[in-house]
Amino acid sequence: MFPDRAYPASDTSTSDLHLKAEPSGGSACSVTEASASLMGLALAGLALIRRRTAKK
Repeated sequence: MFPDRAYPASDTSTSDLHLKAEPSGGSACSVTEASASLMGLALAGLALIRRRTAKK
């Protein structure tokens, strides 16, 4: 762990993700909580892969 320049006394962090999707008629796309979670998981996986390839 490394200290934060802005908040050196803080050693924890939290985050919230709030998505709101409303249908706009006809063939509207919607975002569900499960798909938002999967999207976050996929982005985290891609970041991990990119980090591993950057170390080589």
